[in-house]
Amino acid sequence: MSRTCGFDHLQHVLSSIKFLHQFTGHFFPGDSFEFKVLLRGLKRKLARPPKQALPITPEMLILMYVHVNIQNPTELAHWTSFVFALRLLYRKSSIAPESLQKFNPHIG
Repeated sequence: MSRTCGFDHLQHVLSSIKFLHQFTGHFFPGDSFEFKVLLRGLKRKLARPPKQALPITPEMLILMYVHVNIQNPTELAHWTSFVFALRLLYRKSSIAPESLQKFNPHIG
């Protein structure tokens, strides 16, 4: 195994090994206390930090404002939500889709 494999990959490999042991009638030591403690330690050791969404910044709002027509009530409502998001320190991923392909204009 490579050094970059994650804990999920390790669990899949161990699951396959367990299946093969049971299928061939051999004992699998994965149910022992020591093995479970080892897996918990590996899970902790191989854990990756979660990807954190970036906050909305005033610079983002300045770039967005150029494209907003505040005479249009819908665009004004969207603009207001972004201003509130900045004020409430929301993350960008909480109020906007990641890309135009993921945006559904019917549900927002």
